[in-house]
Amino acid sequence: MERFRWWICVGLNYGFLVAMAVGVERDIRLDGLTVTPIYHGTVWVTLQEGDQAWHVAVDPWKQAPLPKDKKAHLILVTDVHHDHMDAEAIRSVAAPDVDVVAPPAVVRELKGVLTGVKLHELANGQTWTWRSLQVEAVPMYNTSPDRAQYHTKGRGNGYVLQFRKTRVYIAGDTQCTPEMRALKNIDLALVPINLPYTMDADEAAQCVKAFRPRQVVPYHYQVGQADPDRFVDLLRDEKDITVSRVLDGKERP
Repeated sequence: MERFRWWICVGLNYGFLVAMAVGVERDIRLDGLTVTPIYHGTVWVTLQEGDQAWHVAVDPWKQAPLPKDKKAHLILVTDVHHDHMDAEAIRSVAAPDVDVVAPPAVVRELKGVLTGVKLHELANGQTWTWRSLQVEAVPMYNTSPDRAQYHTKGRGNGYVLQFRKTRVYIAGDTQCTPEMRALKNIDLALVPINLPYTMDADEAAQCVKAFRPRQVVPYHYQVGQADPDRFVDLLRDEKDITVSRVLDGKERP
C-alpha cells in the first residue's frame, strides 16, 4: 500500500512538472484585460476600467463549463455552426443589457430565436466600438480545397479586440489565411488546431511565424485529436514569441 501511494505521488508530481514545462495556464493577464480560454472555441475576456469589470464572451457554448458567477455585457459570435452560435448558451450568460455582435449570416439566424436582444452585424473588415473596446472583424475561412466546404470566405469572423493599446486576436475556425498573416502588433493570439475543420499544429505554427504575435496560445481543439505540445515545440526557438499551453476546460495536464 505504501509503495502504491508513493507511485501515485510520483505520478501527480510528474504531471505537475510536465504542465509547468510547457507553460500550462488558465487566465492570461495583459494590460487592463484578462483572457480565459474555457473550452473548444469558447473564450471569456474581462476588461477592467477602474473599479468596473466588463465581461465579453466569445462563442459561448452549452458544452463548455461557462461561468456561473458573472454575466457577459458583450457577446461575440464567429460563425453559424452549433459550437459557435448557441442561442441557449447566449441566453444563459447574457447580462440584461447585453450587446451581441456577429457576422450577417449569424445575425440572420439569431433574429428569430433571440428576441429582445440587441444584435449588431459586423462583416469582414468592419470595426465596431463598445465602450473602450474596438472590435475588428477578420475573415476566417478554409484555404485548402478539400476543406473549403467547412468555412467559406466571407461568412464567419475572427476578431481583433483592442483595449487601450492591447490587441488580442481570436481567430475562430480558420486556416492560415493571407489576412491572418498580414496582422500587425498583436499582443496575444488564439489560433485553432482542429483538423479537419481548421489546421494542424504545423500550419498554425508557420502562420504564427508570419504575423509574430507577442504571445500565442493554441485553442479550439479536441483533446486527444490535436497536438498542442507539438505547436509549442515548433515555436520554442522563436525568441520574440511567448508560447503558452493553456489548459482546456475539460482537459488535465
